[in-house]
Amino acid sequence: MAGLIQSDLDIAALEQRIKDRVRDQVEKNQREYYLREQLKAIHDELGGDGGSEMDSLRRKIAESGMPDDVGEKLNRELSRLERMPAVSAEATVVRTYIDTMISLPWTTQSEDRLDLEVA
Repeated sequence: MAGLIQSDLDIAALEQRIKDRVRDQVEKNQREYYLREQLKAIHDELGGDGGSEMDSLRRKIAESGMPDDVGEKLNRELSRLERMPAVSAEATVVRTYIDTMISLPWTTQSEDRLDLEVA
């Protein structure tokens, strides 16, 4: 009987530790999000460059010479990126995707060599 009670107490203690960890992580994420939003609002009030990175990416997309449908897709992804917390893993993936697409040589062409003997 005492063994069963001890087992139940151990399980309850473990559940409590898990709940505490989850609560702490959620509070930390909420705090970071709140502070990020405050910082963004302060930049806006001061007329600072809080959004200049996103504006810069939009300008690079427009100047890259990529097809319109690709540019529209990247602008949608950029809008999604703006709404994501900067520390999320998905934000990193989206940012890398946007950077990669911008860096492609959309308007650069090379001379084709069609001679099989040279190839």
